[in-house]
Amino acid sequence: MMKTNGKLLVMLMLLAVAIGASAQVKPADGQAWWGMWNSDMGLTPVGSFAQGDNTCAIRLLAYNQTELKDCQVQGLRFYISDKTKVTAAKVWLSVKTFKNDAADVCIKEIPVSQLRDQLHDGAPTEVLFDEPYTPLPGSNRYASVYAGFTLTMAEDNACDMLASGKRDDVKDNSNIYGWTTNLEKSYGALAMQLLVSGRTLKPVAIDVANLGEMVVMKGTAETALEATLTNWGTKSFSNIDYVVRTGTGKDAEKRLNLEKPINELGLTRKVLIPLSVPAEARLYKYELEITKADGQANASEARKADASLIVLERKARKRAVMEEFTGSWCPNCVRGIAGMHMLEEEFGDKFIGIAVHTGGTNDDPMILREYANSNIKKRAAASGVPSASIDRLIDCDPYLGTDIFYKHFTTNLLVEQALEQTALADIDLKAQWTDATEKKVRIDVGTTFRYSADETPYRLILVMTANGLKGEENNWLQVNGLYGKEDEGWDDDLSEYVFGPRYINMEYNHVAIAIAGINDGIEGSISLPVSCGETQHYVHDMDLATNALVQDKGQLYAVAMLVDTRTGTIANAAKANVLRYGTNGIESLGSEKQTETKTVYDLQGRQISKPQQKGIYIVNGQKVVVR
Repeated sequence: MMKTNGKLLVMLMLLAVAIGASAQVKPADGQAWWGMWNSDMGLTPVGSFAQGDNTCAIRLLAYNQTELKDCQVQGLRFYISDKTKVTAAKVWLSVKTFKNDAADVCIKEIPVSQLRDQLHDGAPTEVLFDEPYTPLPGSNRYASVYAGFTLTMAEDNACDMLASGKRDDVKDNSNIYGWTTNLEKSYGALAMQLLVSGRTLKPVAIDVANLGEMVVMKGTAETALEATLTNWGTKSFSNIDYVVRTGTGKDAEKRLNLEKPINELGLTRKVLIPLSVPAEARLYKYELEITKADGQANASEARKADASLIVLERKARKRAVMEEFTGSWCPNCVRGIAGMHMLEEEFGDKFIGIAVHTGGTNDDPMILREYANSNIKKRAAASGVPSASIDRLIDCDPYLGTDIFYKHFTTNLLVEQALEQTALADIDLKAQWTDATEKKVRIDVGTTFRYSADETPYRLILVMTANGLKGEENNWLQVNGLYGKEDEGWDDDLSEYVFGPRYINMEYNHVAIAIAGINDGIEGSISLPVSCGETQHYVHDMDLATNALVQDKGQLYAVAMLVDTRTGTIANAAKANVLRYGTNGIESLGSEKQTETKTVYDLQGRQISKPQQKGIYIVNGQKVVVR
């Protein structure tokens, strides 16, 4: 517990008003309640108090809570669950600066009769001070203040502290429990607020965050802009006036009544701004300005935000890409091999797998260094391999998904989630050797946007993959970490490895062997402007003349990914087999050709004796259609 040092007292805070059973402090003009917690977060009972003294606090940092610089603290309120076993209570401020680690403490006892709680009163305990205190002087960015309360309990677990229950609600080091434990890491924002005032605070100041990009289908009459508003003013408000500008000069101010008032400093809430949808399939730019709140002018410098609306002619055909980071040296990567195979079985050509081999204690012979050191690898595989990223949007284990302790295949659920995303452009491609020497592969990508736009953030990424890779050296052996793990509860789909050898002499599929634009896409690969329904082509020659991973030219594939350079996510993709020079890849297998000796693979790269049903197959290195 903290001790009072008379020589270091900053200010004695005297209780100015006695709070009655039903009394609630209504902020005066220029005042507002502020805290890490606000009334939109809800109250969750957490962290039961123990017998004896229990301390809770919030930490104010000058460089985090810039809105409080030069403001004054007028009072404090906090929420607890049950007051009946509290024998003593106090509120306090502790000043701590960059140069002085000693705590200057101002403490004021609260009569137990003035405590309020959720169980009996449904209200917070509120304390007003007769003199204000400025906790964060603007001249010292390292200044910090702890504001809190201490309760003395007669017995264990008789009362709970109340918090948001959501740790994402708060900034790091903003809440303290027991003076040494970070509260937010377990419980979220502590339900406590300060009554503040100051010359830097404005009566009405509403920030609006950028609204991003929305997509609606052509023919939709109306949609809504989802605006995130933050109240940095001292006034509570229940309606806003706004203008949505399109550049036509005909934009009128409109009013929106809120479902409930925004009445606290720093409170953030999302509101829906109605918007009529234009008829033409194209990209539209808007500017939203919050002009007033309850009829008073909005003084915020961040009262405007940009938004984009894409009216889509129709949805493009969506495919999901999983980039899996793996290695022959990696014992646990056999589950990634299984996961990739199972995803291909389940989703067919809607799923595109890319196996990116990385280095280990024994160098993997299939390492593609530039890919293995790419930005996506550094993020998705930051904690090791196997790891994967689906559309560079969902990072996961290639077999377990996002629950690595469940020991069951769940990545298919994440692929389903990715396939539900609306694709804005169709991707098609053809890949073929440029001439009879078969040293370069020409990749022709056709991109068809389903809306028109003068600008677009998209670029193409190209990857060459190979199936059926194998070798005789020891570093081609796959280390099998599931060997002998019969009792660990793995599903039967991993039995090949659970009951297999410790080292597997295998053929590797989906292996990335060459890339272009792997991080941010190839500059100039998408031409501007884009026109709805018109296919544009980008042609790239991939030089494989000296690529040691070109083993079976009948099992080479090209992958094209459309990357959003703003977010780094993959919007859509396509995959195609590399055609032999001089062929178009489409032919029938007549009875005469069926009698010839052929090497036949299905589209999953598995060698079969002959086609079993209609479809596309790779026969002697060429794509054929069995009708």
